[in-house]
Amino acid sequence: MKKTLVASILGLATAVSVLGQSRIQLDTYASSPIGGPYPLIRYGNGSPGPLGAPITGGLTVGFYYSTTSASFEGATTQGGYNINIPGGAFVLATGPGSTAQIVPTYPGLFNTAQEFVIPGIVNTAYIVVVAYYGPSYADSIFRGHSSVFTVAPNTTPFGPGPGFGANMGGFYVGVPEPSVTALSVLGTLGLLLFRRRSD
Repeated sequence: MKKTLVASILGLATAVSVLGQSRIQLDTYASSPIGGPYPLIRYGNGSPGPLGAPITGGLTVGFYYSTTSASFEGATTQGGYNINIPGGAFVLATGPGSTAQIVPTYPGLFNTAQEFVIPGIVNTAYIVVVAYYGPSYADSIFRGHSSVFTVAPNTTPFGPGPGFGANMGGFYVGVPEPSVTALSVLGTLGLLLFRRRSD
């Protein structure tokens, strides 16, 4: 009797602790048709692969999330291309379940066995998936991110957290192209140096 009572109390405590969390999964496998197609991550400008070809490995995938806002400056769509860092209310996911690797045999496929836990009860999570070569998204030369999309976290003690594949759009990983302003500044500096040498 005592063992049953203790087990019941432990089970209730576990259920309460899980209910106080919102679980999602950095995954395009479980939330896409088996065998694909998966939302593709493609080589963009200046990246070490054929422009527009699906990336089949060698980069890390992570995400930024927000529980309050769906917007940050510079979000892109499937046809867009962006390498900026999500700001505003968006927070970089860290810890268990926050990163995964592209699976070499399936373009665009990534998944992690661990769920990512957002503290508290969250009905809607706003997500921006990032992909990069290097130690981190912020410090990487080759990087890119998705447009903002939503995921409804699992706040119950039953079943897995939902994956990203059904809602995430494809995107490109590349390097920033020099802006017109940057090119103008470089041109002006070049003229000044040439003038100084000729004097």
